[in-house]
Amino acid sequence: MNPQGSLPWFVLEDGTVVAETVAMMEYVEDVMPEPRLVGGNAKDRGVVRQWQRRMEEHYCYPAFYGHRSWTASDDCPDGHFMKNFFAQRLNAHHGASLVPKEWKTLCAWAKNRITWLERIKQEEARAKGAASTFIAGDTFTMVDIQVYVTLWFFSEAFPHPPQRSEEHTSELQSP
Repeated sequence: MNPQGSLPWFVLEDGTVVAETVAMMEYVEDVMPEPRLVGGNAKDRGVVRQWQRRMEEHYCYPAFYGHRSWTASDDCPDGHFMKNFFAQRLNAHHGASLVPKEWKTLCAWAKNRITWLERIKQEEARAKGAASTFIAGDTFTMVDIQVYVTLWFFSEAFPHPPQRSEEHTSELQSP
């Protein structure tokens, strides 16, 4: 139903397909405005969207493409349930490409962003006396949803989760 061949998506009563996580969350906020996931005013929306882009571009994208590319790599065992899962979805027909030889680089990028986020939260705690439990301020937002779901998915489906590294052996816990 999504011409891009990817998930997630949902179908409205009139048959319109809404895809892409951010678009879906903004739609939901427009039709069910409480709790506010994107922000209740211009400042809050600016801060939430700023953090959403920071985490999407430098954590979610490399984490997902690292995983997707791993499934097409020689490192993914032939019997693994995800082996070549994305080959029919992320190809030229769907306007995408897998980079099997780069999956480790992509996962390192995602790990670096999680390490960066932990450092930023530690700096926030030192400056304010305590860090917020949430990524984009003092309330639960779409940023927390997007990052938590990504962390959860990779802890379950991927033997090389981007939130775990040799230097940082404990998995990042959800807020």
